[in-house]
Amino acid sequence: MDETTRNSISQLVMALKAYTKSIEKSVHYGMFEGTGATVLKQARTLHARAKQLLPDDYFISDVIMLDVPDEATDEEKNMQVRLMTDQLLDYLQSLVKSDQSVTIHAEVDDLKDVGRELQSQILQMTRKALKRAIVHMDIGTDEDMDIPEPPEPPEPPSGFPPIPPIPPIRDINPHP
Repeated sequence: MDETTRNSISQLVMALKAYTKSIEKSVHYGMFEGTGATVLKQARTLHARAKQLLPDDYFISDVIMLDVPDEATDEEKNMQVRLMTDQLLDYLQSLVKSDQSVTIHAEVDDLKDVGRELQSQILQMTRKALKRAIVHMDIGTDEDMDIPEPPEPPEPPSGFPPIPPIPPIRDINPHP
């Protein structure tokens, strides 16, 4: 679905929401007398717009249809129009939502591709930089280099070490 069609369907969805809300109020408050012909005309106009926007859609073209007998009361006309517009509204909202999720998934997939490409470029640049650094390194030992000698350990003191004092022996049973 292209952007123009999506925007037109979104406008139709808003019109259907307002329309179904007003029909619901008129039926709820019993203010539907004399509105049958007008409600049918407006519903057919909204349905025709949906057919115009999605001409190949089977559900809109062949399933959602108003077939109201002429002898129907104004209340019956309002109720049938309400049923049809609710179905059309739900269907169009589902179409827009599913199309948006497809678009979002496509954008996420595009971002994944960009991420992979960026990762590949970073790895390639890092490899080149490491190769240049290794080529210019001089890892070797000079034979002439003076290596310092470790210091001599100190001499231990001469003689035997002093004997530590012996602690006094305590009597385990001080009282007989």
